[in-house]
Amino acid sequence: MIDPVISAILSRRMKQFRKLRNMSQEALADAVGRSVDTISNLERGATLTRLETIIEIARALAVEPFELIRDDAKGLLVEELPDELREVVHITREQPSPVRQAVLEHARATVGMAAKVGVRKGE
Repeated sequence: MIDPVISAILSRRMKQFRKLRNMSQEALADAVGRSVDTISNLERGATLTRLETIIEIARALAVEPFELIRDDAKGLLVEELPDELREVVHITREQPSPVRQAVLEHARATVGMAAKVGVRKGE
């Protein structure tokens, strides 16, 4: 029997990352050596697959395997962020850790400075 919770998480996350990478189901299927039907069934939550296949899919989508099965339903999806923040996420996502840390420190300093001079949300 397919666990409906795990199936729903995997299907949603797979599709989310595939679309984020502008990848078709066909391209993902080719990248992992599976059929388009297999990818479609996984994205619809109709089937589950072996851990090895999840790892292969994660590699093809350039994410860690746990990202495909992590339930982030309470988290904020990148696609839901305002355009400017989404761009920051996309620009920094693939950068090495020191670069991401520098961006974060700069953002904190900028927000702190804005608070000191009285810039309010929405301005």
